[in-house]
Amino acid sequence: MLPFKVVYHPRYDLDLGPHVFPSQKFKMVHDALLEEGLAGESDFVEPHPATDEEVLRVHTPAWLRKLQTDSLTLSERMKLEIPVSEATVQAFFLAAGDRSWRGEMLFKMDSPQTSLAVSTTRIPGMAKGFACSTT
Repeated sequence: MLPFKVVYHPRYDLDLGPHVFPSQKFKMVHDALLEEGLAGESDFVEPHPATDEEVLRVHTPAWLRKLQTDSLTLSERMKLEIPVSEATVQAFFLAAGDRSWRGEMLFKMDSPQTSLAVSTTRIPGMAKGFACSTT
């Protein structure tokens, strides 16, 4: 249905409850696209988790080790502002994961006439609100 793929994984929702970062917005956008008939299941692709090598392109080995062994200091945990758990780390790795679908996306979207905008700005009250457009 869509002229592009939407990256989504159910584990993006960290079930944080009321939080400055409402992670349930990802599921809400996914569900709303389906409910409104704007997308079908085949329009979604799931990311593969990032490998350690990929994560190490932007983080230090010490940080990766701390995430993998659940040994962040209290100060580091407070800076993250979300509870750190195995599910959180898995979500981080999914969000940073490899983009095996990237070649297809670039082929479809790589033109000056094509742009994509997705907005979830109405999320604070959790009202359904999103916009997708291509031009």
